[in-house]
Amino acid sequence: MSTGVWVQVPSLAPIAADGFICGDYCFTMLIRNGLNRVRCVLWFRTETDLNHFPCGTAERSRERQCFMTPVEILAQALGIGALIVGIVCYQFNSRRKILVMQIIASALFIANLALLGGFSGALLNVHGIARALIYDQRDRHKWADSFWWPVLFSVLAAVCVAVTWQSWIDLLPLIGTLFSTVSLWQRDPARIRLLTLPSPPCWFFYHFTTRSIGGALTEIFVLSSILVAMFRFRKKDASADQEENKETP
Repeated sequence: MSTGVWVQVPSLAPIAADGFICGDYCFTMLIRNGLNRVRCVLWFRTETDLNHFPCGTAERSRERQCFMTPVEILAQALGIGALIVGIVCYQFNSRRKILVMQIIASALFIANLALLGGFSGALLNVHGIARALIYDQRDRHKWADSFWWPVLFSVLAAVCVAVTWQSWIDLLPLIGTLFSTVSLWQRDPARIRLLTLPSPPCWFFYHFTTRSIGGALTEIFVLSSILVAMFRFRKKDASADQEENKETP
């Protein structure tokens, strides 16, 4: 008879579950039911006790030791793809190019976070794509140039979090999204970068809690990329001003 520690959540039925071995006698299982998810850790005193657990034999367990499930591997791969896009995003000095790169990164993060159970973050990335598509029309259509769009998308961001609420941690991507909503509405790329600065730290902690490796790394690189671009273009502008002053008699 198993001597492990069992966790029972009365309101949560194990409709979907996956797990992996993280030690010789330790099994971690993620139970999902709708928007709810609970990670249960089971400890076993002996190898025989582990063999009695439905996950399989200890031999199979050792083969899967410290390995992620296929779903988690796919999610992390998508996150790494978004990471690559995020690294180069803010190196462009064109507002439209920044928006296009944001759309690509958001699409990858939708799948990444949904597979990891971060539904608020996934839905906010859908929100981000819709926002980028509208913002991109500002120079082409008068209807897209209304100042009410940032207000509307700010309200919609709050609604996205409300309908997928899991815990207070969902407030972090909401705050980051609100800053992005304001920053991407700007026409000046330098102002876009400046107003986007608070967003990456918020998203970093959210990705960290949802175990999105690519997502957490993306926010580190995005923040670094913004700072590098701000320094690079500011230095370039300063050099241009010096040249102009020299030419002026």
